[in-house]
Amino acid sequence: MERILFILTMLKTSEKVYTVIPQLAAKYEVDVLLHYRTAPGESDHNNAKVILDSWKGVIKEVSESVARDRVRQGYYGLAIFDNNVFKEGIEYELYMRLRQNSRTKIIGCPHGNRSFFKYKVPKKFQKSFGPIIHRMNLGRLYNYSFVLGQKEKRELVSRGQTAKYMLPGGVPANDVLKDMSRGNKHILLITNHVARHAKAKTKDTPKTHVIGMREFKMTGLLKISEQEQCPIIFKEKTDLTPYMKKALSQYPQVECIAGASNLQEFERNHRLIADSKLVVSVPSTMAFKSIQMGIPTVIIAGVGNYPLGQMGCFRDFPGLVKRLNPEEIESKYYEQRDGDLRYTDFIADTLEGGVDFSSSERYLDHIDKVVETLP
Repeated sequence: MERILFILTMLKTSEKVYTVIPQLAAKYEVDVLLHYRTAPGESDHNNAKVILDSWKGVIKEVSESVARDRVRQGYYGLAIFDNNVFKEGIEYELYMRLRQNSRTKIIGCPHGNRSFFKYKVPKKFQKSFGPIIHRMNLGRLYNYSFVLGQKEKRELVSRGQTAKYMLPGGVPANDVLKDMSRGNKHILLITNHVARHAKAKTKDTPKTHVIGMREFKMTGLLKISEQEQCPIIFKEKTDLTPYMKKALSQYPQVECIAGASNLQEFERNHRLIADSKLVVSVPSTMAFKSIQMGIPTVIIAGVGNYPLGQMGCFRDFPGLVKRLNPEEIESKYYEQRDGDLRYTDFIADTLEGGVDFSSSERYLDHIDKVVETLP
């Protein structure tokens, strides 16, 4: 039986793929390493332990020291990172040990929806990987990398990646949506960065526009809420600022929810999406959930000349609004609602296994094929 080391680095990446680990353990011997932000003493550790505790008797957790010793001995045939973005401080030392072992193949998993040119290595480490590596994070830093779908694969190949290293797999955690009914209870607004004071406009790095009260009113959701007789949920990906909480409290129909910080809250996001009548979102991986379910979804690309996030795979989404415009948001909503639209062509090209919620199967099939090539 082949041995696999699955490395969880942070909840916001592992929550997309962790559901495949028990399925892998049914076929292979799987060890899980809590690393970087999930390591003991770090911010995500306790919540990552909740995941592992639910798998007791099926999957073993290994410490950093044990994992490094086993890597040195060539114990693992395959190492899977929950991330495919090489960041300083995440996996450099462990990664180099894995890389030095010729037997072990390394697979990365998508960090999330990203601009296709963003896969780069920090300058600090470029000399370690040779002159061409600085612009080729995938297929060289990792032997293989899962990508969201055929679209992302095409785009990355056109920018110098190698097709055979790209494994389209969708978002396995979204497969559970197949069995969830739609609630049509509320309008959901998903934001990325929110204002910390009344005059906030952009972050310094990168220059991404924040969502403040002006932008919230410009969405036109208060009007749609009144028309549809349903509340609005204002969802921030990380944490809501005291300013926005106080400012939004003037609207009794608006409920504020901070970003997920543990497994239960990530799973709650599925229900939050399923119960939505309309989802309006910045370009966020979370919005793929509502698109897969056929819930009317509008993606806002930016405000004025500033983006609201990395466009990546959303750039050809039929529900895309290039600039914050209440009339266009309302039009996109009613077009999808009245037409009972589910954009299956977009889903099929963007998320492998996304149409029939079979992304976990795609992951397992790819992993089986990689294992077959191991010496």
